[in-house]
Amino acid sequence: MEKVNSKTATIDTTEQTSVYPLLIYATIISIVSLVLHPTSTNMWLTGVVVNCVLIRSCFDLSRVSLIPLAMLPSITVTIKGLATGLLLFSSLAYLPVIWLGNLLMVSLFKTLAVQQKRNCLLALTTATVAKATLMTVFAYTFYNLFPLGWTFFLIMGPVQLVTAMTGGLLALGLAKWLSSKNTRAVFHKE
Repeated sequence: MEKVNSKTATIDTTEQTSVYPLLIYATIISIVSLVLHPTSTNMWLTGVVVNCVLIRSCFDLSRVSLIPLAMLPSITVTIKGLATGLLLFSSLAYLPVIWLGNLLMVSLFKTLAVQQKRNCLLALTTATVAKATLMTVFAYTFYNLFPLGWTFFLIMGPVQLVTAMTGGLLALGLAKWLSSKNTRAVFHKE
């Protein structure tokens, strides 16, 4: 977790986050991305689960630990695509956009909901709309630059809003359920 000294504007990142939450979240994302991704129906489910894990991880991980986690889903799908021969150059070129979209979403949500303690639903909406807007603009650009079908634009653009918002709502529901059971958050230290 970061602590900001307002007088000197320096960030103290010495507080260590346990590696176990990162490993658990990374394992879930990797398994879901590798197992569920081949069909269009499973792509929706994959997107929802991955976004749920990304939003949930904002409560348990430091901002620095969120970086590799936000990049992991597209990396595992890329590895799967390389292994099966189903990877296109345009998909590789689009990886940085996916990374930026996920990083933007988790960064905004962590800042607004976790650090500033603002309304979680408002923070989620802001974060998912920002991610979807960024990805839609780039998806439209890629659609016009490369010989990609309309499906690419839809999946990498507007569909991102639906899967990110649904996954985020699932993560918030999980957090609420955990707190209603008088349990502490999954990985938080007392």
